[in-house]
Amino acid sequence: MQGRANAALLLTAREMGAEFLEPPNENSFAGVQGRTHGCTFELRVADARDKKQRSLVLIMRHFHTQKSVTLDGAGLQPPDLDPVAMRRAVEEACYEFATND
Repeated sequence: MQGRANAALLLTAREMGAEFLEPPNENSFAGVQGRTHGCTFELRVADARDKKQRSLVLIMRHFHTQKSVTLDGAGLQPPDLDPVAMRRAVEEACYEFATND
């Protein structure tokens, strides 16, 4: 599961010009850290009690404000992550967060 998800996160980081956060070991998930639409963000796969119900979490920061959201929808459920869907979701969430702050 981690391999497919981590590959999609790597592609997303490259596509966005962001930093790929390598997983600490082969059983962990990677992350993406970057900046878009006026906010910094970190995109991670959240741990869950039921390992089959993992979710994609976006942490956004704009100046002194921080917000975390769970991303859901097509292409946003680990391990079936779609780099295009992730990029779109991150950019839309960051834009909305930065302009409504």
